[in-house]
Amino acid sequence: MNRSALTLGLTILLAFPVCYGSTPAASWFVDYQPEYGKSTEISDSKDWVTIDRLYFHINKYFILSEWSNVSETCRFDEYKILGISSPVSCLSYQSVPRFLENVKVGWVDGVSLMIDFPDVDRVSNMAYWFEIVGRVRGLVVAALEQAVRENNGETLPFKHVIIRNLLKKDVQKYPWIMELLSIAVKPAASFHKGFKPKLWFIQDIGRDFQQWVGFQRVILLKRDKKILKGDESRNLFVSKEIARAFREDMRKEFNVSFASPPQDITLILSADDAGIFNAGEVLRLFHEYKNTLGGRAFYVRPYSPTLGVPIESFARRMAQTQILVARHTSHLGYSLFLQPGSVVIELLPRNYDSFDSFYVYRALSRSMGDILHWVVPANGSDAAVFQSERDERYAAWLPGECYAKDCAEAHEMAEIVVDVSLLRSMLDALVQVGIENVGRHDASGLFNFSAPSKAKRIQANAGLLYEEEE
Repeated sequence: MNRSALTLGLTILLAFPVCYGSTPAASWFVDYQPEYGKSTEISDSKDWVTIDRLYFHINKYFILSEWSNVSETCRFDEYKILGISSPVSCLSYQSVPRFLENVKVGWVDGVSLMIDFPDVDRVSNMAYWFEIVGRVRGLVVAALEQAVRENNGETLPFKHVIIRNLLKKDVQKYPWIMELLSIAVKPAASFHKGFKPKLWFIQDIGRDFQQWVGFQRVILLKRDKKILKGDESRNLFVSKEIARAFREDMRKEFNVSFASPPQDITLILSADDAGIFNAGEVLRLFHEYKNTLGGRAFYVRPYSPTLGVPIESFARRMAQTQILVARHTSHLGYSLFLQPGSVVIELLPRNYDSFDSFYVYRALSRSMGDILHWVVPANGSDAAVFQSERDERYAAWLPGECYAKDCAEAHEMAEIVVDVSLLRSMLDALVQVGIENVGRHDASGLFNFSAPSKAKRIQANAGLLYEEEE
């Protein structure tokens, strides 16, 4: 893949066929045709909303209806479709075609995949991007399966990808975003040689653009709220087969070979994120266990990357890793490069339930089905070392009380004090089973440790780890 610097204002064609759009008036719109002038139609499914004939004008989206059908077309709550940050209003007219002819609407033909990024202030949050690519890959696979069933090899899954609430310059700071999106739609590029969707951002249909714009068909990805609430039955990918195919595409894209067997225990100590207060104690614990986890000795390796490190560097480090240990951070997304049978130990900050992305990496591991993922929560007000006295005033706040932005950010940026006794009980469980046996079973059957009170007695049975309640 060509990883040269992305330049603002230019159309850039990557080796994977996604290109940045130029100015809309130059290459996006087609002339309005009378047959386009129909009321909006909306169909809602589990993973996405399909909107036929969605309209945009001066930073706002509209659905249009004939007077005779307004109760059916406008039944959707105005905040339901695109979110509070960009409400959708319903306009009704005696004749929709006549209205559209009068305003000379510009038209975006074909299917447009629209992505609504969850938090515009956290573009670098890899958890959010994995939510997106899991849904995109599922959509692409579903479209290709339909094309095969209908014997229609000419139908493209979509012609445009619109990240409707982000600026191009903010996305271009992190090259791995484009790489993830590119790999997510790779099956379509293999199936359709002409698949070269254009990528658009908020400035491409900006608030200063006065013309009415009509989209022939929009597919809007939805967030899975059950994942955000910690539902253990929900995964980021539609199936394990799709998730593992995505992982294999990632590995091939970056020419990563798995070590056989991997011999490293990697502890991520990132300079980009809040730290681990007792990191030295955690390292000493793993050194204590490095010769007893399986039939071979392990190396304990601290790793201190930044978000600017090339994705290849992460990939090669993960390919050598059997046990990945990290606090909840974007770097956990690179667990995708771990080979089957690996273990992820995620160190959570206190009040992690206050953030809607803290369950995503567990959902990513469950999607694979062959990665064991444990969490070590920071419990109690003494499990966080705050950056300032101002932040420390939130030390005793419970998850249900910590939804205010200042409280949430204070806990997110505090150093965590890892519960070493809980971590030790996890390693004892691995010693009983032998880490080499983890990969011989479907890891989705491995029970996560969720709190010290539930991890008092651990048994091993046929290589599966589980908790026994007292």
